Amino acid sequence: MKLHLGCGRVIIPGWVNVDRIPSTNGWEKDDMLRASITQVDLRQPWPWKTNSVELITISHLLYCMTKEEKQHIIESCYRVLEPIVGIVRITEDDYASTASKYREVLHHNAPEPMLKSNVIAMLVKAGFMCVHQLGPSETLADDPMILQHRHADPPAVFFLEAQK
Repeated sequence: MKLHLGCGRVIIPGWVNVDRIPSTNGWEKDDMLRASITQVDLRQPWPWKTNSVELITISHLLYCMTKEEKQHIIESCYRVLEPIVGIVRITEDDYASTASKYREVLHHNAPEPMLKSNVIAMLVKAGFMCVHQLGPSETLADDPMILQHRHADPPAVFFLEAQK
């Protein structure tokens, strides 16, 4: 199984595309889109079994979470990923890159700025042994669809992949 977490309107064919689907953005009128998305609040316990997921991609989701919610999501990724071969890819804006990015976080009412170093520390705390910083077109995975990301504008964006 392959999970695309916080997918928004970006659907990856053959993957389980997951989002909360807010009712305030007009998605409730798009039956085809709603049918393509598995509705899960990732801040709650996850429905997937331990060691049952091959790949996970998360793009621009963690920035709007509290520190505790981010850690819960990363620990949940660790739990559901298959040992050794399972990979999680995290794509986020690195708000340490410019002061304007930090102001943008505050504008979006994010609880704290997203820092690559903080995400790496959370991955290690969750138990991930191998954490790699990659470019936008680089991946350790066999499936290039894991490279699906939005708003990629390096160097303001970081791409991390981690394995159990």
